[in-house]
Amino acid sequence: MQNKELTLRDQLAIDRTRLANQRTLLAMLRTALYLVLMSLTIWSLNALEDLRWVSGLVLIAGIVTGAIGLVLWNNQRKRILRAYK
Repeated sequence: MQNKELTLRDQLAIDRTRLANQRTLLAMLRTALYLVLMSLTIWSLNALEDLRWVSGLVLIAGIVTGAIGLVLWNNQRKRILRAYK
C-alpha cells in the first residue's frame, strides 16, 4: 500500500465507517440490556413463577448478545485501523 495523503473524501469515508461500527455496537448493547431487563422482569413477577427458567435463558441470551457485540466491534475496529494506516 502506498503512503499517500488521504483526501477529504477518503477521510470522511473512514469517519462514516467508524461511526457505523460504533452505531452497531450500541445497537447490540441496547438489545443485550433489554434482554437482561426482560429477564429480571420475568424473575420478579410472581405470576410467572413457573417460568423462572425462561428468565435464566433470556439472561444468558442478553449476556451472549453483549459479548458478541463487543467482540464484533473490536474485530471491525482493528480491521478499520489496519486498512487505513
